[in-house]
Amino acid sequence: MADGGGPGGYLLGGVACFCAGAGCYYLGKTRLESAGVVRSARRFRRIHDLSVLLDSSSGHLPLVTVSGRVRSDTPLIGQQSGLPAAIVEQHVTQHYLKKARKKKADEEYLVVKKTKENCGDEHLLIKKEEKDDVGQWTHFSEVMSSTKKEVPWNLDDGTGHLEIAGACTANGFSLSLGSEVFEKQPHSCGCECTLKILGLKRTERILQIGARLTVVGEAFKDNSGKITIQRPRNSGPFHVSRSSIDQIISGLGTEAVKPGAASFVLWRLQLLACSFLEALH
Repeated sequence: MADGGGPGGYLLGGVACFCAGAGCYYLGKTRLESAGVVRSARRFRRIHDLSVLLDSSSGHLPLVTVSGRVRSDTPLIGQQSGLPAAIVEQHVTQHYLKKARKKKADEEYLVVKKTKENCGDEHLLIKKEEKDDVGQWTHFSEVMSSTKKEVPWNLDDGTGHLEIAGACTANGFSLSLGSEVFEKQPHSCGCECTLKILGLKRTERILQIGARLTVVGEAFKDNSGKITIQRPRNSGPFHVSRSSIDQIISGLGTEAVKPGAASFVLWRLQLLACSFLEALH
């Protein structure tokens, strides 16, 4: 028997484990550094304070964080939820059950047929007829339509307001569930009854007017006095989240621990494998 656990196999296993562990370590280190950079962002309790400092900083600050509430002069109204929003996404998904019908494999068997004369028994080769197997119902869903509407919006805290460039691409940005309705439909089957329509799920997600958001990014103020926060040009952190700044930092720290733990586990497994192989030899 060929020995698959020779020195070459051990070496390749060790290299693979080392590379995986190094990747996990690097990922954890990157996230930990990101948490440190976000922690160093200059905090502002009021947008007015940010505006004043931008005036004395040539209209530019590399990394700031501030909070405010979503505001729009032309808000949308959710068709399902009836709530005022700056962004409205609607998805219609059809849900149905499908039965997988499988043909049983042909089977052959012998049948002993008794004869009247004493000339021995007659053996006949019989083939079973194909029959449909009783399949299981499996749930499927398919997106029938998806729409998105957005109007100009900004953050306002009562002392001033600012715009966020590319907010939808920022880390932590998400829409809240405004409404979810399931419309049942009469069960319909084909002639072989392999498909059953359950109904339509209509989901509406929104960025609601008045929602409190925390933004982390690069701040600018133009000649007209408009303040904009965007993704830093030096590839720094860019967050738009319903969480507070402390919660954002805490979340980044938690994510950094997971790859480190995985790296440690891989390292321990490699040591155990080496010890086991040495014991065998």
